[in-house]
Amino acid sequence: MKKVLLTLVAVLMAVPAFAIEVYNNGSDTTVDIYGTIRGYVGYGWAESSATANGVTTTSVNGDDMMYGLQGNSRLGVRFKVGQFSGNVEIGANEPTLANSDGNNIGLRHAWGAYDFGAGGKLLVGKTSTPTEMGGWSSDVFDNDGGLNGFGGNPTGDRRFQVQYSIAGFQIALVHDDNPSLTTGFADRSTTLTGQAYIPRLSAAYNGDYDFGSVKLKFKLGATYTAVNGALTDPTVVNDNSRWDTIHAFKIVAGIRPTFLGGKLWVSAQGAYGQNTDVFNQGKVGYSTGGFATASFTAPISGDRNSYDIEYGGLMAEVGYKITDMFGVVVGGGYQRTNYIGKNQYTATTGMLYGVDSYAVYFQVPITVNKYLSFHPQVTWYETVYASSKVNGVTTTYTRDDNRQTGVLAGMQMRVTF
Repeated sequence: MKKVLLTLVAVLMAVPAFAIEVYNNGSDTTVDIYGTIRGYVGYGWAESSATANGVTTTSVNGDDMMYGLQGNSRLGVRFKVGQFSGNVEIGANEPTLANSDGNNIGLRHAWGAYDFGAGGKLLVGKTSTPTEMGGWSSDVFDNDGGLNGFGGNPTGDRRFQVQYSIAGFQIALVHDDNPSLTTGFADRSTTLTGQAYIPRLSAAYNGDYDFGSVKLKFKLGATYTAVNGALTDPTVVNDNSRWDTIHAFKIVAGIRPTFLGGKLWVSAQGAYGQNTDVFNQGKVGYSTGGFATASFTAPISGDRNSYDIEYGGLMAEVGYKITDMFGVVVGGGYQRTNYIGKNQYTATTGMLYGVDSYAVYFQVPITVNKYLSFHPQVTWYETVYASSKVNGVTTTYTRDDNRQTGVLAGMQMRVTF
């Protein structure tokens, strides 16, 4: 083990740009290190419009050059000893094992697993949950967020968990941090305190099929949790200590066929859920002209004067590898978000408002070699308040009544070893 540690230190100091096997005893013990450094440079622009008293005002919210190191740059160690395997990975901007204290260097992955062979694999630690959708989107903005908030899904939702997998099926009990359960509306402000989680249940089935020149990958997954707490509602007299339960769930599906020996691919995914901000797998996205997209402060579900949030989205892309060096990717997504009252279908209460968010992107990936690549991309975003319903009256808005529009033109440089 001392020899392995000394070798690791020497290799890390050298940092050559290739995959590194630092130990292999020739039988059943291996240790590897890997990493990726991701930088970006570009330009972002954004504007918003709002209508009041019949007058529409448009203002520029972003008009800036952008550059920096992406927070998902990482360095990791993988090891395997017989039936036991593990992974420790640090990221440039990552919450800790407890999924908190972000915006600093932290552990992206820290897990150990035992392989029972035909009996499946048991994993304990921090890693992506079964319903994450990494590999389904080529989008490189928003820290490779995969158009989350615009029809896509997070490409990594690393959480502490106990996971069992067998024959493509995964099931896990997941720990999530307590969220802030305060609505964003002054006249209907509610808070949920004393929250107590049940472990989130996450499950998925992953399929891979090879038909020769055509390969097919697909995924179907679902996740659910509940939060209990005392609901405080200042708008309701003598109703400041009710106990309420928030139910949060999400269903995801994806399909990705590849053709022509992998040169051409189509990727499509969809999701539907409610209150998914509880476990940070949903947001109402909009662009402020920065590298990362922002999210509206969303009200979390409760009762009567608080609201549920309903998310539904679709995203698709088509990619073609023109040569070994150049490729092209075109994609886009759409998400509908509904803020819903408890009795959404009655005559006098219901949906507070609906939000439509769209995005379209064009990318030309340039692969210099397997260690170095460049990803120029242009993305257009738009988020629009589409409708509202107050006291049984539904209002449909025009595009300029209340919208956020953004355009990003930038390039990611990726060094991988």
